[in-house]
Amino acid sequence: MKKKLLMAIMSVAMVFSLNGLHAFAAEPNELDIGKSASATDTAHQYDVTFTLPTQAMEEPETVDIVFVLDTTTISSFSAVKQQFNDFVDKLNAQDNLIVNIGIVTFNINVSNKLNGLMELNDANITAIKNGFAASYTAGSNMYGGLLIGKDILDSGTADHKYIVLASDFGGYKSDAGNGTGVSQFFMDGTIIGFNTNNSDFNGKYYYTQAANSEASVLTVDAIANLIDNKVFFNGTPVDSQTEPYLLQAGAAIGEYPDSWQYSFIHTFTEAEKATMPTYTLTRSAAWPTMMEKNIYLTGNLFKDMKASGYNVMAVTTPYQPQTGAGGEAYKIKFNTVTNSYKDWFEQEIGTRYETTNGDTFLDMLDDIESELIYLLGKGKITDVVHPDFKIVPGIQPTVLLNDVALAVTDLGNGSYGFGSEDNGVYPYVYNVSTDVNGKETVTWDINKEATKDDVLKFTFRIELKDIPNQPGDYTYDTNESAVVDYMDSKEAKEGVSDFTKQTSLPSPQVTVKRVGVLVRHVDEAGNALCADTLLVGSIGENYTTERSSFAGYTFKQMHTESAAVTGRFSENLLTVTYIYATEKEAPVQPELPVTGQNHITFIGLGLVTVLASGGLLFLRRKFNK
Repeated sequence: MKKKLLMAIMSVAMVFSLNGLHAFAAEPNELDIGKSASATDTAHQYDVTFTLPTQAMEEPETVDIVFVLDTTTISSFSAVKQQFNDFVDKLNAQDNLIVNIGIVTFNINVSNKLNGLMELNDANITAIKNGFAASYTAGSNMYGGLLIGKDILDSGTADHKYIVLASDFGGYKSDAGNGTGVSQFFMDGTIIGFNTNNSDFNGKYYYTQAANSEASVLTVDAIANLIDNKVFFNGTPVDSQTEPYLLQAGAAIGEYPDSWQYSFIHTFTEAEKATMPTYTLTRSAAWPTMMEKNIYLTGNLFKDMKASGYNVMAVTTPYQPQTGAGGEAYKIKFNTVTNSYKDWFEQEIGTRYETTNGDTFLDMLDDIESELIYLLGKGKITDVVHPDFKIVPGIQPTVLLNDVALAVTDLGNGSYGFGSEDNGVYPYVYNVSTDVNGKETVTWDINKEATKDDVLKFTFRIELKDIPNQPGDYTYDTNESAVVDYMDSKEAKEGVSDFTKQTSLPSPQVTVKRVGVLVRHVDEAGNALCADTLLVGSIGENYTTERSSFAGYTFKQMHTESAAVTGRFSENLLTVTYIYATEKEAPVQPELPVTGQNHITFIGLGLVTVLASGGLLFLRRKFNK
């Protein structure tokens, strides 16, 4: 039977304080984990909750971040710049990271805005913000910008290195903005080829004018095939003649030799220069377009940086709307190929934040912080339930992330997954097992790193097996042991497989208060007619009593100080007293004749008397005559 309890009396929830005042507070750089047991609306059932807050390490991590910023074709430049400024402000306020920032901007030129890395602090923050300034010139030297960004990152000494590209992912030269214009190829400062109609797509892809045709050609698979296997979008592989034209510089605005007429600081090696032969420009389908060259060169540079252990990220924006006056077919092709390139980047290289989806630099900052500075990366909670309790069947466990319940999936056999599945793995998984002695153990697998300001709450329900049948205060431990094994976010990022830290938690206790109602049946003199009965329950629970029957006694009344015959258990012992009176003997009465019989007798006597009197009178008269 369900019994509503007063929570303040029924349980004491011991929560491991986050303020460090308790004896079991965590030491510096140890995770403060809360555990509580609180009463529910069902009698003797308790919710056991683990609380894991986001918690930063006390020793700061050193980070080098180089931003490679496209200042030309970003369609919402002012918004992106404001996001960058907000990012820098928030990063500067972070005490757990020591950050050095480099900024490279590119359009037709490439500029190392801060001349390398600059420490982010109050003295330098304005100069860093001013490094991201618009300077529009037609052309987009994405490859050159990434090369300089890598050079700067190579020079840094931080433990963690990030390179962030903010661009539409198109590296090309198009004066007219519609795919036509000048395509120039340089070697040692000399123009070796010139054509006004052989830029990004015009030329061998000029025939794909229909809006739907390029979707089947300019795919993610085609991007990968080009980067990995040197196969052009039309399926033509490189040969000995075209391969040098694809591999390195000497070919377009997207790739600069060190002697090229525009400013470019990267110094090419002799091996790199050897791949820049003098050749004539061609529009042949066997030769790469500038878009293909940019994708091949930057794609492989992305792969090299990732292989070097750098964290490569991107903030992307669209090139421009596909509708409008002129150039629609070109814009469709351009957006199709750059969108496929962005998708390839996200699949193969690193995290991408798309501004049109509402992503910002601040989202990136949250992810960087989460990877580097939080004590909770991945972990496992093991809670052995005390034998006085059992897990309540039919009550699903819950996981709250910032007080919002995560979606739950029943995995069968008492297991549940929480959150969105990723490659067969749920962020959080609940399991329960029972040993041969009936002892139950709950485990929570934490498969996802905590992020900034996250608070996780894991809850399951237990029930007291044996309820005390005598009044009193009863205190119980709710678990035999509770252990949290975990690693920090940096270790999780680095792929550490085994947990490196462990915290043991004291058992939360619950107090059960049982109270009584004494039921008495007495005579008028107060003598007990039977043994008193003690009803035991919990405060607020209903009780019911009934009068009884005893030979020679009848119920007379309730005692003037008696508690109600029905009511609720309360803090103090209640007494319900029934009073009975003895049954008195009735006095003996003489038996009276039945009323109908007496009436008949009197009539008969009257008739006899009348007859006798008449006979005497008759005899007298006869004698006198």
